[in-house]
Amino acid sequence: MNLTVRSVIAVGGIAFLAAPVAVRGAGDGRTRTWVSGYYTAWNKDLYPPDKVDFSALTHIIVGRVLPRPDGSVHAGFDHQDGAVGRAMARTLSQRAHAAGRKALIMVGGSGEHAGWVGAASPANRPRLVGYLLAVMDETGFDGLDIDWEPVERVDRGDLLALARELRAARPGMILTFPIHAVNMNKVREDADPWFAKLAESFDQVNVMSYEMAFNAPGWISWFSSPLFGEAPNHPMSVSASLKAWAGAGIPKSKLGMGIPFYGVAWRNISGPYQPYTGWSDYIESDNALTYRRVMQRFQKGSYHWDEAAQSSYLTFSPPVDGCRWISYDSPQAIAAKAAWLRANGYGGTIIWTLNQGCTDPSTGANPPLDAVKKSFLE
Repeated sequence: MNLTVRSVIAVGGIAFLAAPVAVRGAGDGRTRTWVSGYYTAWNKDLYPPDKVDFSALTHIIVGRVLPRPDGSVHAGFDHQDGAVGRAMARTLSQRAHAAGRKALIMVGGSGEHAGWVGAASPANRPRLVGYLLAVMDETGFDGLDIDWEPVERVDRGDLLALARELRAARPGMILTFPIHAVNMNKVREDADPWFAKLAESFDQVNVMSYEMAFNAPGWISWFSSPLFGEAPNHPMSVSASLKAWAGAGIPKSKLGMGIPFYGVAWRNISGPYQPYTGWSDYIESDNALTYRRVMQRFQKGSYHWDEAAQSSYLTFSPPVDGCRWISYDSPQAIAAKAAWLRANGYGGTIIWTLNQGCTDPSTGANPPLDAVKKSFLE
């Protein structure tokens, strides 16, 4: 089905006429196994746009555009100068297309719930749809990642209507949705079958299966993104979350797992399966403990592989930089995840974030991305 869309929209304070856009068939942008990597503009110096290895990806998701409560959007891609941010995004979409890959815009994210609630309301939703399509066209993107979190029960009607209206307005666009991981102690609550209805409008539903360890009442220390091994006192794993969502009705072919390109560091405890001593145990994670920093500590620690969890970690005695152990995804852990995903018929993976995997911005070296390419795409 082909449609032509033409509109006048103000984006980031700039009005422009969106050129007619031929829409591709709904099957475009879908692959047997996808690797959708988030590229965060706020960390662009960690992994410059011209260094991104698109041979290791099927999709890049560039963050981010923010919904405003009135239905407009902030389209500066987290840059103080919106024109500079959009130029960066355009560079990434052009490089993706030159490599035969797809480019999506991350919309929303943590802390943007109020913006979503206002923007997706019945009064403002048509305006929001127009803005989002216009930003896509101006920056040359193929689709949108609708990062609405958390999804409260009262939000469901407006979120579902937004997804359906986006799909109706541009049937051939790629739409993805990051969904929460599942606590197996409350699987009926966490893996609500309502999300299967939402998934009908999306090409990918990717589980944010990282940061699965924290000091909840009765829990013991656990890994950030373990493949297996969940139990009542550490009730989360990648495989359990995907199985729960499949059981709730989301097709396996649309479900993806999450891989973190950063580590999680702990201070007072020395490994998994231990009682917590308090919130002070947790000291570093996303946006701080990048893969480069994990590797800088690697030679000072001991590498461990947990066979039950299929998860890797480092321990330090004496502590290094105040840290006794780090949970992270090594190439061994990435390979285990890819093998399980393929054997069980799931769709692919997201990476959070490509930037944090880079160990040398001058060369673009990105060891965990190399491991993903080898395990998921070769």
